[in-house]
Amino acid sequence: MDTRETSLQGRWIAARSSAGDVVLLDAVTGLELARAAGAGLGGLVDFTLDDANSSLVSYEENDEGEGAELGRYPITKTGDAPSIGPRTRIAWQSGVSRVLSTPIGLVTFQDDQGQRWTLAKEGSGPFPSASCPRPASMQMIPTESGVSLVGVSAPFPTDEPAVRFEVSIGADGFGPCSPTSLAGMPSSARLVRLANGSELVVGVSEGALTAARVDGAMASPFEPTGLSAESVEAAAVVEGVDDVIVVLTSGPARLVAFRVSAASPVTLDPPVHADLPAEVRREQQFFSRELETASGRVFVATTEGLVAYDVAIDGGASTLREATFGAGFPNDFRGPLVASRAAPH
Repeated sequence: MDTRETSLQGRWIAARSSAGDVVLLDAVTGLELARAAGAGLGGLVDFTLDDANSSLVSYEENDEGEGAELGRYPITKTGDAPSIGPRTRIAWQSGVSRVLSTPIGLVTFQDDQGQRWTLAKEGSGPFPSASCPRPASMQMIPTESGVSLVGVSAPFPTDEPAVRFEVSIGADGFGPCSPTSLAGMPSSARLVRLANGSELVVGVSEGALTAARVDGAMASPFEPTGLSAESVEAAAVVEGVDDVIVVLTSGPARLVAFRVSAASPVTLDPPVHADLPAEVRREQQFFSRELETASGRVFVATTEGLVAYDVAIDGGASTLREATFGAGFPNDFRGPLVASRAAPH
């Protein structure tokens, strides 16, 4: 077993079967570890996992997209393998939403007669909602009093540029949400925040993938990547390989990796990429969960199944290598994807 697989031992990925069940997959082998029935409503699904890997919250829309049910699946561990219990209904919601577990409580991003965020925590609240845009991407940053969510908005259905937001969440609920415009923001923008606090946005400009460094109120573009793209679906810093970011595009469906310098200002090396074996779902209203990373491995949910790639630095350059995962491709697994948290060292 190589070093990467050793670091992935005990990690798993929550995904969905083509029939709508929730499945837990071994992050090394791709083999199914546990399964539980979904709500069976037939619409879009979102997942979020708590920090202790003990509770998976699901959001499942009905097939008309007119509302959704929130549910919770308990996750327990027997030896080295997780098991998942049956879903418990939490609530019904109108409109469209997505969910995110934080150490403070469950955040729901809603678009129902206006865009707002709500916070729910057992034994606390109720908390006032926050008027804040739908997130197209975000990162959760620990703070002394809780967490901060930093990201960019999803301006669907308009063509207006996305805006950057930063919202604190603490024991008293949400802090102020004051979105700020960034001049030069590309379309379908996604934001990533690096370990040194620098921020990058990736998106599409004139039919090509582009990346830009956030400098105050400006998005300063790097050199063109030379890669065509119609839309960026997701972007992330690779867990375990802090100086590489990965980008999921559609039109064509492609996984792109950039090595990022630790210098200030940040620079990007030329990208490497892998063309995916099937299309990926386009996400216009919120963030996408079709891309996930764990210990240097990147997981992508396509319309025909789940694929995985290993990211590494070789000779100073980033590399992408398709991982041997599960029973091959195509397979029965779909997004959304959520990785279990790494055990603390």
